[in-house]
Amino acid sequence: MPRAFYNKLWTAIGDKQVPFVATVTNVRKDKARYPELMAIAPIIEKGKKTPEYFIAFEMSHLEGKAERERFEREFQKVFSKKGVLNDEERLRYILQTLGSKHVAPALGGKSLPEIFRETLVGPFEERFQARKADHELILAAQTDPKQFQALYNKYRHTIFVYFMRHAQGNVEIAEDLAQDTFYRALRYLENFRLTNASYGTYLLRVAHNVLINYFRKKQFLSLIDETIADKMVSEVCHLSEDTLWQSPNLLATERKVLSMKYQEGFSVHEIAITLGKSENAVKLLLSRARKKLRSSLMG
Repeated sequence: MPRAFYNKLWTAIGDKQVPFVATVTNVRKDKARYPELMAIAPIIEKGKKTPEYFIAFEMSHLEGKAERERFEREFQKVFSKKGVLNDEERLRYILQTLGSKHVAPALGGKSLPEIFRETLVGPFEERFQARKADHELILAAQTDPKQFQALYNKYRHTIFVYFMRHAQGNVEIAEDLAQDTFYRALRYLENFRLTNASYGTYLLRVAHNVLINYFRKKQFLSLIDETIADKMVSEVCHLSEDTLWQSPNLLATERKVLSMKYQEGFSVHEIAITLGKSENAVKLLLSRARKKLRSSLMG
């Protein structure tokens, strides 16, 4: 939306403290744009001059001009400073608008902002408090790397369990991969930038990359085992994957199937579908490519 739209929005709900209703252009995850009716209102505690909260409804399900206009009139009436509704009636309207079947209970002397704090704001504050605690630990560790121990202690079980799920219960592998994850996190700690996400979320992303590299390495070693005799492994283990793929004896198609099989982890069936070939043809390509690699490595 253009800047003028936001100026108008904040003038209404901030300066004038009145509800704001408008049709906006929203964007889906697939980048498709669609119109949506949005209604926002300030929630002001009695006796106070500034809003404590804002409530917003995205009413994309409303169809037809008449239905949208009716909703806008009701919304303005409920949340207008000049409105005659009390907080209990406003709460009932909110529940009905959200599609809740629950009847609004008596507020028991509590105001609408107080209800918001208990039911909506409180749980979010607890979540963000955990992120705030992470930020403090990260800043301390960036100042003194020894303080990284606190982050390690906080998340080591989470990361270990993640690898146990993917390592078929192999404790030794899970521990090694977990240590690799924390080593990488500590190595790049200086460059880490604080975000709204928890540090645990970041560590799981690092762990995911460590896991991918682990399986790629297994595939690479599998290729070595299938290509040369065991007694030759020690002599070629220093070769990189790139060195193997660039063998002049390999055709472009052979490089492709080797890469898909041993670098990207595709199955023979998946390679066949991707390349539009039969599974037998893919197996034959892999066999020929391995024989050529055997000749290159042992020649």
